[in-house]
Amino acid sequence: MLVAFVLSACTTLNVTTVQVAYEHADWLLQRMAAHYVSFDPTQSEAVHTGFGRLHAWHRSQELPLYADLMDATAARVERGLRREDIAWFMRVMYERWQVTGQRLAGEIAPVLVSLTPEQIAQMERRMADDNAKFAKTQVSDIRKADRHRYDWLVEQVTRWTGELTAAQKQRIEQVVKQTQDFPALRLVERRRRQAEFLQLVRETRDQQALRRALTDMLTRPREGADDAYRRSALRFEEQMTQMILDLDKTLSPQQRANAAGLMRRYAQSFRTMAGSA
Repeated sequence: MLVAFVLSACTTLNVTTVQVAYEHADWLLQRMAAHYVSFDPTQSEAVHTGFGRLHAWHRSQELPLYADLMDATAARVERGLRREDIAWFMRVMYERWQVTGQRLAGEIAPVLVSLTPEQIAQMERRMADDNAKFAKTQVSDIRKADRHRYDWLVEQVTRWTGELTAAQKQRIEQVVKQTQDFPALRLVERRRRQAEFLQLVRETRDQQALRRALTDMLTRPREGADDAYRRSALRFEEQMTQMILDLDKTLSPQQRANAAGLMRRYAQSFRTMAGSA
């Protein structure tokens, strides 16, 4: 989770930039939490301590595993990706998220049980604001939403491979059009999970009970989702998987070397950061 957060927060996929961001991941996560709730001094100290522990644990225990994952993925990219490679990668990432989700639930439960009704209401308003922004960029105007998703996907792929060809960009545009229904359903599911989370925080004042419930929420993200969202999410994953496989077939030797080389540099960077724990 920490690695994914830092990678998504960086404006450029630069190993040095990511390393600097990861070194301050606990502070970044505190800032993100403060976006939703104005904490009192005691709560702020608890957030600082909890995210600090999470960061230290992730650095020593999880980063070496991410380094191995990057090296193993680089080797698969170098020989050409297969469908089972993508399934393997997603399975490993899901397993790592389950472990981190359990740790995260344990660290944030003590703070959440201390929130006042006013703070919970503030969190609800901030979530509604974020949802409105999501709807504006990805749902309200389908043309603008498609362009937003297309530009984002092109940017992500280009960061790994280098400049894309017209045919490669066309393949990315195709997957955007094939999954037009997903953002709207994702927004509905996001609101449902937020409502479930807010109800849980309002009604559960026992710290251990809240920790167990949060662990279930974090480690089983599609629990309770309706059938329409489940079908759309599975279709989205299948379309993305096929897009990756199709793009892989069109990579030039330089593009393939760029992607594998960047993965290996990340692996080395993760090991360096883990060793500085």
